[in-house]
This record gives sequence, C-alpha cells and structure tokens, in this order.
Amino acid sequence: MPTTLTVDNETFEALVEKLANDRYFLAEYPADHAAFILFYESNTIKLLAAAYGPQREDNVGDIHPKTFGILKAVVNNTWLDNREGQPGEPVAGVIQCDLEAKSATVTYHLGNEAEAWRFNDDNSMELRAALAP
Repeated sequence: MPTTLTVDNETFEALVEKLANDRYFLAEYPADHAAFILFYESNTIKLLAAAYGPQREDNVGDIHPKTFGILKAVVNNTWLDNREGQPGEPVAGVIQCDLEAKSATVTYHLGNEAEAWRFNDDNSMELRAALAP
C-alpha cells in the first residue's frame, strides 16, 4: 500500500535550485513538472527520471550525479521526518515535483528491502506510469 508524504519547503527549495541549475535536466527545454523513481536494486538505489513541459518532445530526463544525491536526500529526509507509525520500510519512492506550484510529494511503496528486487520486477510498469503528472 503506497503512502504519500509532502516534502517540506526547505527540502523542496534545495531540490528546485539543483534542478534549475542542472544542464543535463534542462538540455532539451525547460520543464514545468519533474518526476523521479528511486528504488532499491542489489543493495543500491537506482533512478528513473522524467521531465514534462509544453515544448518538450521527449519526457525522458537525465540528471547530473550531484542532483541524484539531492533526490536521495529528499526521499530519505522526508521518510525520516514521517516514519513513525508507518507499517513498513520503503522499497521505492516516486517524487512528483510541480515546479510551477513549488510543491513536491513523495509516494513511498513499502515492503521488505530484502525483497525489493521482486517488488520492482512485479511493479515496474505501475511505477513508470506513476511518473506522468
């Protein structure tokens, strides 16, 4: 069962600043919405990124490794701030970032980290569909 949490303003501002200055992310055209999936695989965190905007033909996003560090921090810090009472640990997190409204949420998919690979295999299409704004 997914859990959606709102990213605090300070963390969101750091994320937007990093995205706004990321030449890879803005390589095609500016985006008004960004979405990212971070998921566990073989004890590492993997990433899928997408960017949306009226002038963008390709929604596949690419980001600089330093921006990836910010995304991991967003997912980790938002979870740590709200983990009390949650029924499990996240195996995947979907960040939806509305750059115009200046807001972001993280939807966590909970489970057992040791079984994360199975979750990702079974739910990869659902997770990819969750990228669309």
